[in-house]
Amino acid sequence: MHPTRFAGPGRLAAALLLLLAACGDGGGPVPVADPDDLEISILDGGGQRATVRPPGDQPADSLLVRVPVVLRVSVVRDVEGEDGATGPSRRVRLPDGVTVHWRTLEPFCQVVHATTQLAPGTDTTSNQYVRPTRSGICRVEAAATVEGRPIGAPDTAAVHFAAGPPVRAVSREPIVAMTTGTAGEHVFRFMPRVFDVYDNLVEDIEFSFTFAITKGAPNFAIRDVRGGFVWAPEEGYGAVTATYGTVSATSEAWALDFLPFKSWRLSWECYGMQRPDGAVVDSVHHQMDPAAAEYGGLNARGLTTSFRGTVTRREWVRGQPMRETRQLGATVFAGQRPDILTWSPGQVSQAVPTGYRGGTLCEPGPDGAAWTRTSPMRVDRL
Repeated sequence: MHPTRFAGPGRLAAALLLLLAACGDGGGPVPVADPDDLEISILDGGGQRATVRPPGDQPADSLLVRVPVVLRVSVVRDVEGEDGATGPSRRVRLPDGVTVHWRTLEPFCQVVHATTQLAPGTDTTSNQYVRPTRSGICRVEAAATVEGRPIGAPDTAAVHFAAGPPVRAVSREPIVAMTTGTAGEHVFRFMPRVFDVYDNLVEDIEFSFTFAITKGAPNFAIRDVRGGFVWAPEEGYGAVTATYGTVSATSEAWALDFLPFKSWRLSWECYGMQRPDGAVVDSVHHQMDPAAAEYGGLNARGLTTSFRGTVTRREWVRGQPMRETRQLGATVFAGQRPDILTWSPGQVSQAVPTGYRGGTLCEPGPDGAAWTRTSPMRVDRL
């Protein structure tokens, strides 16, 4: 059951004509539906998939999406006194001069015709998309009018344009595989980005690559020839090549000790500074113990590594007692590469059996006063 709607003058006239036709012998004129009693809907062609325009010169027909978008005009089914017939009928017919207005909601695509007409005696009309050079979802909105009066609410169809054949592949930054000594743990998945001739990203090809170690074997290994999982038992440098069809990309591979698995002690000492106030600092000893490592992103120094913990600072100023302070929740940043930690340009710690040695975190004093000597920084596993 549909709720009864108040019938305006146009609806009353249409209903009266329908009633007279029903009571007569059918030999009178066929009633014409009022525009207010019509609606439109996408009948076919919405939600389809197509590819972007082929590269180079192409015949005009190849630039059109094969399946047209078909729109239907019909009588609203809950009009009081009407039977819901659509299209040409012995009971009611659609008005002449129905115009459908088409527009795309995305600027990268377009339809063939801005407007189309319903041919006499039919209740449908259609349009086609022009294939763009950009991938993505293109929506087309259809609205209809008759004698300048709108018919119902607009309806929308969509086509998902996929990228064309791949022509190039681009690898990301270095592949980082963590060394835990156990295959399958903390491996890194290498998945380059593949593009078509228009620089559209080719999607849904995740398991279509083949992978090979092109540098660093046997320390580096592919755990899954289709999945791109890279594993290595020891720190070092390598390279991995991923191939999709006729395109390939190579990326440098790093095998790194997984620092967050452990607790650390950081310590560094600074010696001999004369401050602007005349005081002489004989030495300052720093220690972060324990320190927990966390990872961030890649940058110019390597894999961003933050050591967090409490820093104890002991300072000896000549002629004064030792002064000790603590900084809770302190953070020290480094960049990790195979076998090294880089604290700042020129400050590098090399891997040793117990951790890392070298570089310093000693900073200049007030007004740029410098230290005369620093001890090598120590990063020790606890």
